[in-house]
Amino acid sequence: MKDLMAQVVTQVRIYPPDWIPYRQLTAANGIALFKEVLAFRGTGVAGDSGDLAFEGGTLSLEGQPPIHINQVQINDRRIIVQVAGDSDGANASFAMIAKIFDGLRRVDLEESPQIVTDDTASVATFSFGWEDLISDKVAAFSKLLLEQPEFEGTSPFIKSISVRVQLGFLEKEEHKSTGISLSDKVLTLETRKDTPIRERRFYTTLPFASQKASALLGKLEASLSRPKKK
Repeated sequence: MKDLMAQVVTQVRIYPPDWIPYRQLTAANGIALFKEVLAFRGTGVAGDSGDLAFEGGTLSLEGQPPIHINQVQINDRRIIVQVAGDSDGANASFAMIAKIFDGLRRVDLEESPQIVTDDTASVATFSFGWEDLISDKVAAFSKLLLEQPEFEGTSPFIKSISVRVQLGFLEKEEHKSTGISLSDKVLTLETRKDTPIRERRFYTTLPFASQKASALLGKLEASLSRPKKK
């Protein structure tokens, strides 16, 4: 795996009711403080959830490159942080958010979440090709489609392929009793849009922190790059 780019990490933390000082945040001084400390360009309401949303922020730490925060969404039980970078950047951004909240009302948000999840998206070049992601028979069938008379004179080619695995979860009783619903998680591996398929460039998503996601992709690459047994 090489040329890892466009990495985006989305972190979700869920808290017990009344733990996030949401009312203090939604007061004028709370929103202004968020915008001042993290240099957000805009605020609004997330259309799909109704959460308070901050967009286009930057976390500047002395002696370190700036961390670009795509978005932060907050409601009375959940904080979502999305950064253009790795999970360390997401953790650092959340630590600053927790510090801001602590100034609004004494509360330790770093120690009290009921659930913490990471999702990592990235683009990288791999040693395997699209044929390695599917069975030999399906790959041969895909190529057979290109030879059909209906496509004569059109020079058809295989433009992209996508593998998607959706994970569901049986909820624990402790989650049901506290009103927590676990969302499905998705593994995605697809050829990069607007990139020739021969370049072996893939867009990936995994429901893990960035370091673990990269390690798992490395294991996948090693497995798919081995010569196939005849």
